[in-house]
Amino acid sequence: MVDEADGQDAGSEASGACVDPAAVALALGGASRTEADGFLKKQAALIDDQRHHLREQFKQLRLNIWQQRMGVLLRAATAVGLGISGALGVMVWGAAHAQGLVIERPVIAILQFKPGNARSIRRNSGMKLKSCFKGGVAAAFIVCGAAGAALAQGPIPINDPPAPASVPGHLAKAAQIAGKNSFASLLAYEGLWCMGPTENREAVFALADANYAMPPEKWFDNLYFIGKPFVGAYILKTSAGLVMWDTLDNPREAETMLVPGMKQLGLDPKDIKLIILTHGHFDHFGGAKYMQDTYHTPVAESQVDWDLMAAYKADGSDAHPYPPTKDRVLADGEDVKVGDATIHIVLTPGHSPGTVSSIVPVKDNGKTIMMAMWGGTAYPGTKAALDQMGDSMDKFKAAVAKYNAVGFLNTHPRAFYLRERLAAHDPKAPNPLVIGNADMQASVGVMRECLDNMKDWYGAMGKN
Repeated sequence: MVDEADGQDAGSEASGACVDPAAVALALGGASRTEADGFLKKQAALIDDQRHHLREQFKQLRLNIWQQRMGVLLRAATAVGLGISGALGVMVWGAAHAQGLVIERPVIAILQFKPGNARSIRRNSGMKLKSCFKGGVAAAFIVCGAAGAALAQGPIPINDPPAPASVPGHLAKAAQIAGKNSFASLLAYEGLWCMGPTENREAVFALADANYAMPPEKWFDNLYFIGKPFVGAYILKTSAGLVMWDTLDNPREAETMLVPGMKQLGLDPKDIKLIILTHGHFDHFGGAKYMQDTYHTPVAESQVDWDLMAAYKADGSDAHPYPPTKDRVLADGEDVKVGDATIHIVLTPGHSPGTVSSIVPVKDNGKTIMMAMWGGTAYPGTKAALDQMGDSMDKFKAAVAKYNAVGFLNTHPRAFYLRERLAAHDPKAPNPLVIGNADMQASVGVMRECLDNMKDWYGAMGKN
């Protein structure tokens, strides 16, 4: 059971912010204080209407995230736990329970606007498990105790400087941009994009150490996902073969996760006509050379990120894999045609110097729709690169509008809670990843405002 109150109290100490109508007025383009106060009252009412919906949605997301993290821990703990006595297991579990077992790094930012002149904003900086396998099976106590010993460290410490005075205004503007759009509201009120620097980084990399394969999945009629909780690869089936985006961390993962996953889905690696790399970081290009060497698959990337990979200090290890050989250079605005699919390339530098985003045609119950694959995830480390990412978001939003894209894709699926949303939905209901073009444009707008918020944080931290 998640104790939300504990997390919110801890988060309020970290943010220490209240919504000042003057700051909101500045963020809204110089509106009067009366207009800003009126906006806040209207926004508070809107948030009250949406809060129940968002919280119910995130209860399921949190449950799925909890299950993923506990799955990692249980795998590691089982071998040890089965050899320990039941009594010892109860003792270890009891110690972990007394401390509070942290089940998730700071991943959800909950904004609560309360009536009155000062509407406090509290941020969830840690979620604790109050009980753990309250059953009579000794082995369950033991495994849970081992998990507690591994993670019972309390909330992740927030080492950010005091929040810039502009933060409340940015958050209010993000809420305004979201309007009544469901997913955009989720990003504005609960998502990782508007968190402070420490919370954001912990949220982005929360599952980076989960190095096991998830079951391969079919997300649409002709789109598949294979990978780990943290990162994966997409495969689009066309009338003339397959297109793949990204290749996991290294050749070993390509051989033991990617290829077997394809075969499990009935896909032949020999049918891959092109691999598109979203950017030149090893967790995306790591398996590409294996696919080149084994299946003679051509690999495409932007020229700037081909240069980035060429400068990468590789030694052939899992942690530093060799990059692929350059086969094809992708240009901004290029159309990649494979069979009946035309993929629109949008270069969106920022996360890396030459990040590649794509507008991807997929079939949903026989109907062709466009999905927008944002090629980067984490904010870059410099303000200059952050400025570049902001310009890229503007370009991406224009492409979303031009091609009527109706949903997000990302090879770090947790950036948009893709797998969690799929796991939570009723199979008989419409695909939850399809949110509509208006919601998509609002969502990218929220991301852009959140990025401007992060730029102010960078300024407070002295980052150039």
